[in-house]
Amino acid sequence: MEYISLIRKSELINFYKYGWMFPYFPSVKVEFGIEELPSHPEIGMSLLNMSNPLDYSIEGFILLHTTENVLDETHPIRINQVEAVYALDIEAYNIGFHLSPEIKLSEPLWENVYSDFCVQMGLKDANIGVENIFKIFGIDPLKKPPFKIEMNEVLSNIYSGIAPCGKRSIWYYLYSTTGTIHTLIATLAML
Repeated sequence: MEYISLIRKSELINFYKYGWMFPYFPSVKVEFGIEELPSHPEIGMSLLNMSNPLDYSIEGFILLHTTENVLDETHPIRINQVEAVYALDIEAYNIGFHLSPEIKLSEPLWENVYSDFCVQMGLKDANIGVENIFKIFGIDPLKKPPFKIEMNEVLSNIYSGIAPCGKRSIWYYLYSTTGTIHTLIATLAML
């Protein structure tokens, strides 16, 4: 059986150091040929959604491995079961493992999955922040600001380094250029 897993850098280094480990990380059974993996970015997004947050793409790697047993915490996987180790994005691939040359790193399976995940997490974190500020300051969450901003687009542009342009609300420009927290405070002050 083949599995694809998201593993933290420190776990991967220890895995190569000791030659085995128990699989306490998000994994998905591969039900099709390995060559088809790049056409299934939803697997990468699923692994990221099942894991604890990563601050940087260099902190996590995709591990492709086989096992004759069911993948669970009672059966360790061994280093000879590893088929490939993939970076999460091209930046992580370029950084690689300079201090651990025994780990051969492959280019990312899915080019945009990690950046899309960062946008998704940024939006989720921003919404949680707004809810928390509403609770802290006793603001009625049903009272909405008198404007609508497409936060997915704003966060995508921030992560992509795209400057705001065109005929948009002043708030769109403020969110895009100063970051969400400063503008969020100004927005809440208007309520």
